[in-house]
This record gives sequence, C-alpha cells and structure tokens, in this order.
Amino acid sequence: MNDQNTVHYGFLQTRLGTAALAATARGLCALAFTGADEAARTAWLDDLRRVAGADLREDLIALSAYSDALTAFLDGSATAFDPPLDVLGGTPFQREVWEQLRRTDAGEVLTYGDLARRMGRDGASARAVGLACARNRIALAIPCHRVLRADGGLGGYRWGVASKSDLLALESARLKTAL
Repeated sequence: MNDQNTVHYGFLQTRLGTAALAATARGLCALAFTGADEAARTAWLDDLRRVAGADLREDLIALSAYSDALTAFLDGSATAFDPPLDVLGGTPFQREVWEQLRRTDAGEVLTYGDLARRMGRDGASARAVGLACARNRIALAIPCHRVLRADGGLGGYRWGVASKSDLLALESARLKTAL
C-alpha cells in the first residue's frame, strides 16, 4: 500500500461483528464496528470519503497487516492492538484527547473528568472530552471504550454500548488471565 492518494478499505468479520477498516500509506485511518447494517456501512464510507479527500479503493488484502492484527487481538492471540495511525480530521483539542487515550493501558478505565484532568484541564472539560470521544474514527486503536461516565456507567459509544461493553470485558478478562 504505497499510493499516497488512495485510502484502502474493507470489511472484516470479527467476534464483535463486522468491522470496517481503512488505511492510507501512513497508517490506519478508520476502524468502526458497523455490524451487518448496510446503512451504517454506507454512512461510514460517506464519512471516510468526506474526511479523507482521497480515492477510496475496496481492498481488504491491502489491509492484511491491520486486519490480521485486529483479529489476533480480538481472538486473544495478541495482547495489544497498536498499529501505526494516520489520524484524519479532528480539532487540536480532539487530537489531544485521542493521543492521551492512546497512553492508557488495556483494561484501564477512567472517567471523562479523569481524562480531562490528565490533560491538565479541569473536570468541567469532561463534556468536551466526551464529544472528542464521539468523533473518534479509529475504534480500539484510540480506545475511547475505556472512558466511563462519572457514576461508573458505560455512557455512550460511537459504535454502540454493546461493543463498548464487549471490548471492556475482553480487556478485563485478559488482565485476569495475565495475573
């Protein structure tokens, strides 16, 4: 995958349902759990087309390094999913939130307020942190699923609360196994 003006994308069946992946020559730029819903896939492709500003080419083979790493992580044969990224879009604040999230460990959970404080902001920035999480296009690699409401509830998740719960359970089970 060396064409700088092309975004390769594809759909992969995983234990969490259908995952939509996209990457540029620089790295993974989108990962979503779209499920089998054709409308969700279409919306994902429309968003990708809008933000990428490049030619889109469906080619799961070109994404094999990413799809193999994702499958290995979800199936338990890899302990991390940390591919190179090409983050498309996002405000400077959103990018700061996403970068801070990449520093969290698998199995670690924190609240939106905790994340704001880690960034040197007050807890009142929690709502802005939540909005940044909602705009994250790269599920799992930018682990917004690790962020909870202040009361410990799951809160929302761009790809559905069930996916968030499944990812947290997967990471928690791995931690227990490792101990």
